[in-house]
Amino acid sequence: MRRYIQQLQDTHTPHERRQVALRVATIVTAILFIGWLATLGLRLGGNVPEVAEDSSSNSAAVLEAVGGNGSN
Repeated sequence: MRRYIQQLQDTHTPHERRQVALRVATIVTAILFIGWLATLGLRLGGNVPEVAEDSSSNSAAVLEAVGGNGSN
């Protein structure tokens, strides 16, 4: 890598070196953005709790699962 940088300094003008640096920065940014975008669906579509439509039937199911008969 050091040899490449030294060769770049010896054979290219400052304007060409800036262009290479811009290309490298663009590629790194694009890779990071694609990685972030790939995980966006997982982060947004994670564990969403379901809303119970009927709380009385839901509590009866919980009592049955616990072993209670529903009476005090």
